[in-house]
Amino acid sequence: MIISRASIVFRRRRQLPLGGVLLAGLLCAAAAPAAAATPPAHAAATHAKVQHAGGFSIRWPALHAVQPGTVVRVAIVPQRSARAQRRVVVATLVRVTSRGKPIAIVAKRRLRQGTFSARLSATPAAHYRLIARAGAARAHRDFRAAGRASPPRAPTSPAPIPSPGPPAPLPPTPCASAPAVRATLSATPAVAQRGQSIALALTNTASTCLQTDYGVTWQIHRDGAWTEIPLGRPVPAVLIFVQPGQTFAHDFLVPADAVPGDYRVLKGISGGGPQVEVAAAVTVTP
Repeated sequence: MIISRASIVFRRRRQLPLGGVLLAGLLCAAAAPAAAATPPAHAAATHAKVQHAGGFSIRWPALHAVQPGTVVRVAIVPQRSARAQRRVVVATLVRVTSRGKPIAIVAKRRLRQGTFSARLSATPAAHYRLIARAGAARAHRDFRAAGRASPPRAPTSPAPIPSPGPPAPLPPTPCASAPAVRATLSATPAVAQRGQSIALALTNTASTCLQTDYGVTWQIHRDGAWTEIPLGRPVPAVLIFVQPGQTFAHDFLVPADAVPGDYRVLKGISGGGPQVEVAAAVTVTP
C-alpha cells in the first residue's frame, strides 16, 4: 500500500502530546470548584422586614452592619382602616445603651404616611432603637452601627465651658414601666403675638416617673377640627425624665407667620409604655 507524504503529516498534526492532555485536564478541574464557590451577586442582599401595627405597615430598613453616619429610612404605609380614621404614626430614632436604656432622641416625626428618615451619628458601634407608635400599638427594631467602640480616653485638660443652650434637663433617672401617666401642660402667656416667646411647663401629676423631650406639635383650630402646622425646627436630642410632682419647663417661640386664631401646643409623654399627649391652649393675636 502506498501512503503519501501529505497523509503522514496530517495524521501527526491531529495527535496531541500526552503531557498536553494531562495539563489541560488539571486546569479544567482547578477552575471548576472556583467557579462553583463564587456566589451570585444577589446572594448577599439583605431585604427589609415589614411589620403591621395599629393599621399601618411598617417597612423597616436593612439594619445589618449599618455604617456610622448612614441615613436610615422607615416607610409608613397606612391600611384602609387607618386612612379612613386619619391615624398618625410617631416615628422616633433613639440612641440607647447596649442594654437598651434610652440615652437621647436622634430624630422624631409625626406622619400619616410616607418615609421617616434619620441620620446616625459618626460614633462607631453605637446602639439605636427605631420606634413606630400608632395609638396604643408599638413596634420597634434595635440595631448597632458597624465598627468598634473606642476605649475611654484619660482626661488631659479641663473641659471647655459650654455655651448657653436649652435649660438643663432633670437628672436622667430611667422611668419604670407605667401603663398610665398623667401630666398637665401650661403656656404662659396664653395670649401671645406672632414671634413672641412663651413658657411651657409640664408637671407630672402621677405617682410614677414619666419621660418626654423638647419636641412639640403646633396645631390650629379650623372648621371645627385641629390641623397640624409643621414647625420645621431642629429639636435638641435629649430625653427628659420627670419625677412625680416635678415640672419640666422650656421656651416655645410662636411662629412669625402664624395667622391670628386659636392654637394648641402638644407634648408627648410616656412611662415606658405607649405614648400619650397633653395640650396647652394658645391664642395668637395680630
